[in-house]
Amino acid sequence: GSSAELRQAFDMPSIGDLRSRLMALADETVLGHPEVYELFHYRFPKDADNPDLLARLESMAEGKSEQIANVPNPMRRLIRNQLGYFLGAMPQDFDLRGASIGNLILVGGYLNNHHHLDPIIYLFSKLVNVQGTVRAIVNDDLHLAADLADGSRVVGQHRLTGKEVTPLTSPIAKLFLSKNRDSFEPASAQLRKKNRKLIRSADLSCYPPGSFYSSLLANLIPKGVGRAVAGNDCPKVFIPNLGSDPEQVGMNFE
Repeated sequence: GSSAELRQAFDMPSIGDLRSRLMALADETVLGHPEVYELFHYRFPKDADNPDLLARLESMAEGKSEQIANVPNPMRRLIRNQLGYFLGAMPQDFDLRGASIGNLILVGGYLNNHHHLDPIIYLFSKLVNVQGTVRAIVNDDLHLAADLADGSRVVGQHRLTGKEVTPLTSPIAKLFLSKNRDSFEPASAQLRKKNRKLIRSADLSCYPPGSFYSSLLANLIPKGVGRAVAGNDCPKVFIPNLGSDPEQVGMNFE
């Protein structure tokens, strides 16, 4: 999807899940900034021509687009600035069809802040008045890989989810990290101290719905996450998916 296109273009962590978490906690009322909320939720149509979408994005960065014009300053200036950084770094062949404007703003801020996620997450949180704290577990540009029960190995999240390629037919036996998304290069990551403190101070740990391995268990891979969760004796709740998850081959609740 949109995040995968951005990862390939800029060698960066996936930001789609971060954006969705921020928007889930955003203040949608008049006390927040509903026009910013709507802008960050907006996606370009998938059936439009790329040159037309580029013109629309340039119009947004220039402040001429209706979606941007409705945003008051200084927020409008900040958003235009991030979109300008994105446009300046965007490859000529980048496909804007289906792109999330919120994702593009986040990427612009990521590039503007020397490839660090925390500053733009903080700014994004202020822009939409996030009711809570959102953090990336790590700031590393790494990929998921898995060994399957049939002895085969799959590298790349897009090959695990069953959305972009044929769903897995063998259960996942082990999940780990790779430096490369197309060929396995062992990698590791470490939970940052400030995130460890947040986890250990939580009143409740919740394992939410989502792709079981690539969206949920992936967060437990970096060193220190499991210990931080286990070290907090607060209640822990698992909320299963209501529908079918292609990653949960052979699983049930019995």
